[in-house]
Amino acid sequence: TKDVIKVYSGCEIIGGLEKTTVKDKINEKELDIICSEGYIEYNHTIKIGYSSFSQNMSFNGSVPFRIKQPPKSSKDKPKIEGQGEVTFSLSGQADKCTWSGSSPINVQLEGEISVEKEVQYVELKFNEKLPQTWPVTQLCPDKKPETIMMPVMIPAQYDKMKFKLEDGFNISRPFQGMGGTGTYSWTLHLGK
Repeated sequence: TKDVIKVYSGCEIIGGLEKTTVKDKINEKELDIICSEGYIEYNHTIKIGYSSFSQNMSFNGSVPFRIKQPPKSSKDKPKIEGQGEVTFSLSGQADKCTWSGSSPINVQLEGEISVEKEVQYVELKFNEKLPQTWPVTQLCPDKKPETIMMPVMIPAQYDKMKFKLEDGFNISRPFQGMGGTGTYSWTLHLGK
């Protein structure tokens, strides 16, 4: 197994660390260090089912961001910019066949901080780079496992949301339709 250390209170450290704990000395490890002031945590779950077909989809992961302050003499608002990957996972069943797979989705964030009635908010634009298809492994009785290309069908996308600039602030949206249910969830985390 690999451990990943993420530190969001200033810098995020991302890298595979085998059999390493926080107390262990980190030697000869290759790490990417991305300075950030916070991150958006994705936690979407969608379940679709009808007749003999069922499918579960999830988006999980975090996208780090930085806050760019304007010069003191400027009247511009502080900007937020971020980029990262979240994992899209899929599993399903139709008749006696099952399939599963996952794919990274690149997400870019941008927005600006505003003040309303002495409370800070950030309106973020989300740009999610979704592939047209991705590989999944299909298993059917009496057949060898095979890799098939599954079309990407995301039931809904939200490209703009307004967060209160507060650690742990969550926005949830219900998913209904296509014979399924679920929740889209984004949580804003700030470095301490």
